[in-house]
Amino acid sequence: MHKRALLQLIRKNAFKHQMVAFDTETTGLEPYFGPTYMKLLDGRECKAKGGRVFGVSLCDTELHTAFTRVDEPEFSVVRQILYSRKIRKIAHNYAFDKVMCDVSKIAVRGLFDDTMLMARLLVDWMPAALKFLARTILQEDTQSELAIKTDLKRRRSTYTRAGRPKGYVNYSFVEPALMEKYAADDARYTMLLFLLWKTDVIRQFRFLYNLDKTMAGICIRLTHKGLHVDIARLEQLHDECQTHVAGWRQILLDAAAEHGLPDFKPGSPKQMVEFLAACGIPDVYLHAGKKASVDAKTLLRLDDDRQLKIPELGAVLRYRKSSKLLSTYIKPLLERAKQGGGIVHPLWRTGGAKTGRFSCDHPSVQNQKKVKVGPDQRYDIPIDIRTVYVPASGCVLLYGDHSQIELRYLAADSQDPALLKAYREGLDIHQQAANDLGTERWKAKNINFGVTYGEGAAGVAADLGIPFAEADAIIRGWYEARPGVQELKNRREREIRERGYVEDMFGRRYHIPQKLAYKGINAAIQGGCATILKINMKAVWRDARLRQIAPLILTVHDELGFEIPRSDLSRSLVKYICRRMEHVRQFTQHGVGLVVEIKIADASWSKAEAYNAYFSSSRAR
Repeated sequence: MHKRALLQLIRKNAFKHQMVAFDTETTGLEPYFGPTYMKLLDGRECKAKGGRVFGVSLCDTELHTAFTRVDEPEFSVVRQILYSRKIRKIAHNYAFDKVMCDVSKIAVRGLFDDTMLMARLLVDWMPAALKFLARTILQEDTQSELAIKTDLKRRRSTYTRAGRPKGYVNYSFVEPALMEKYAADDARYTMLLFLLWKTDVIRQFRFLYNLDKTMAGICIRLTHKGLHVDIARLEQLHDECQTHVAGWRQILLDAAAEHGLPDFKPGSPKQMVEFLAACGIPDVYLHAGKKASVDAKTLLRLDDDRQLKIPELGAVLRYRKSSKLLSTYIKPLLERAKQGGGIVHPLWRTGGAKTGRFSCDHPSVQNQKKVKVGPDQRYDIPIDIRTVYVPASGCVLLYGDHSQIELRYLAADSQDPALLKAYREGLDIHQQAANDLGTERWKAKNINFGVTYGEGAAGVAADLGIPFAEADAIIRGWYEARPGVQELKNRREREIRERGYVEDMFGRRYHIPQKLAYKGINAAIQGGCATILKINMKAVWRDARLRQIAPLILTVHDELGFEIPRSDLSRSLVKYICRRMEHVRQFTQHGVGLVVEIKIADASWSKAEAYNAYFSSSRAR
């Protein structure tokens, strides 16, 4: 059948059944960062600022499929289908496809369904990659993927020899016949998964699925809005970090030369083993299994060993941490900020983690942590990358952080009398634990959070720097004072042994191997807290007042970030945001309230201060 006739048939069926599956093929994975290159059908090559859609595949409910490139005349039919509000769009990772279509000026309108979000709910123990689901769930042969990768590898080799830069060749350069088969298969797999799962996901997870779809829509808008970055400050951090890397590298090279290793490369794990052995660390100390390990955890453990006094360990750890900070965070962020004119566009995803928490890439804002001080941070480089995130001109940044949300969730889920009393009466829960255990408050705080994160005696011993036996006794004492938590932990482990999964209070399931049953309580806590945050986001996003004067710009862990014009900032607005974030009826009905701490920043993310202090200063109205 001729392509135009096939597309007209798909269009007819799409309007008849009011749904169509679609999948985009793009020149890159970042919509706002490039350059990327697209090869047209006539052989010409064009350049774009970031990743762009070069073709779209469609599949109707009768499994007719067609892949059409944007430079084909028939693509006008595809535009009509995607533009219609009457046709429900079905995609695997709709948020990504929609963002890429937006920047490529391809309008996608109407309701949607997302088979990746369905997979996160119905088969959470499996990877959510489309090809994997096609092989395991649909029993499909995905040989078209192998064929296209082989063709792509050959073309990249040819273009590299011709002097083209790395990343020049992408899927738009692939043989058209191979690309058509590969892309059409993706749309067909998506439709088949939707038809298979649509009834089950609504029957079992209606609330969670609809919530996740709302979050996908919010992620699209957060990606387009972006975050403001101070390029001058970022360049300063780049130079500082580069100085740290060069300094610690030279120290390691000098030490290696003294030990007879003149050709030592600090980035090579194999040579690092040789270097540490030359420094006096017995090879057996580096073996946690069959293979020697020189990861940070192993080196920190060796550094804690008082029998080993190896000064080079500190240099290795500092070199590694400064190198990672420079190559993974600062350099990529600086490149994107310069290209975006001081604005970066993280690609946000809902359900990027198995617990349902948000994640983002390019840059990964979630992993840009505050500078801390503690046993595991003793070799951190004192460079706070959060100082480069700034408000837009004339605005301030406002952050709402849920205080002790994991412990509050644990209290609500376990209904433990001690925890419930502490939160209902406004007691200091960490001091309460310190009194129960006869220890200092900071240690009790570590233990409280360690238990909610699923840490055992070994983890607590490492955190507090105490013997294993002492840590084990402390944990047993903690559980004895909180029998409701002990009963919840036992119940979670029993559920995993009997049915293979646990559920949080919102109904999301977490399949866990029996040998890791002790992680059941933590999985439910993390997933439940993620759902609370999503309910918050939905409430503030749909609030007309906040949408107008306090738009949401990011979410990090248990925190929501807003950008507010300074002229609109007031105590009443702050209290209004607090009320919206603390009102989660599905959670508070269990007898524990939520508390949101507000911080405001004029200068940068890292300079945020408590809102009472902010309003008492001369900067506020």
